[in-house]
Amino acid sequence: MATPILNSTMDYGTYYGWRTNLIPFKSIIEQFENFSISNARDFIVNILGNLAAFAPMGLFVPILFQRINNLLRFIVLIISMTVFVELMQFITMAGSADIDDVILNSVGAIIIYVTIQIKFVKGVFCKLHLKV
Repeated sequence: MATPILNSTMDYGTYYGWRTNLIPFKSIIEQFENFSISNARDFIVNILGNLAAFAPMGLFVPILFQRINNLLRFIVLIISMTVFVELMQFITMAGSADIDDVILNSVGAIIIYVTIQIKFVKGVFCKLHLKV
């Protein structure tokens, strides 16, 4: 049995069964199916929080890295980054490792990236002397 790095109270088998989701859209669908006023906070934290978590990357990556200058490169980078974060959560058993977090984090960043490519929005950034 492998010894976890950070969470010494749980082995990987238990962690994998309880805190890991490798089925795409499983937890997203469950959140929507089980939505009620009493669990609205959980919904907001899970769905909207994950959408917002990597959203700033949609703005900062194009500003900081001019080589990431098209949507495909951006998507590859963002998915790689979010997979890395989830993999680290799995290895260290800190939090939960969920493929839906990868999906939601990536979609949040992509929404911002696509939004800043709109001509009007780009014009605003140009007036602020930011190259996106």
